[in-house]
Amino acid sequence: MQEPIKTRTKAYRFDVRLIEALGRGAKRAQMTENAFVSEVLKDRLLMDPLFPAFEEVRMSSDTFRTVLSTSNADELEVVASEIGRRHAQLVHELYESNDRILTFQEFTTEVLARHSKWFHIEGSKGSTRHSITLRHTFGLKWSVFVRGYILSPSSIFSKDRIKIEIADQFVRIEWTPT
Repeated sequence: MQEPIKTRTKAYRFDVRLIEALGRGAKRAQMTENAFVSEVLKDRLLMDPLFPAFEEVRMSSDTFRTVLSTSNADELEVVASEIGRRHAQLVHELYESNDRILTFQEFTTEVLARHSKWFHIEGSKGSTRHSITLRHTFGLKWSVFVRGYILSPSSIFSKDRIKIEIADQFVRIEWTPT
């Protein structure tokens, strides 16, 4: 049984337009305003310390595909591996400094998929085998990059052996928990 989360009431003063937008955002998310504010603040507090690792550069999907198409796949995977190791170490240390354990699955699903929006997750969690499929629309070179990025730092989070399969539109990861 899970322990109830302790809460405390605190009042803040907001611009009326922000309050109205908050109501609309909560309705779109199908949440209460309280749950919506809590979720948004939790996400923000989780991601702010990671901004040095995941600074955003925004471009259209077509531009991104074009940039990827000009790169050498082998070099791309080597660079991805180096970047993945650095980022994973930073994220792992930030979680530990907040007395949290970061798992490989949480790094992939929460940090890379949910917050960084690198791909969409499909997954299954069995008793002996786990698998997740990372869906995207950026082609084989993006799959190569993601494989290198994820494979290199996976040992930081877990001793589980992982197997990665790639294709044009997905990266499939399978592992057996130890």
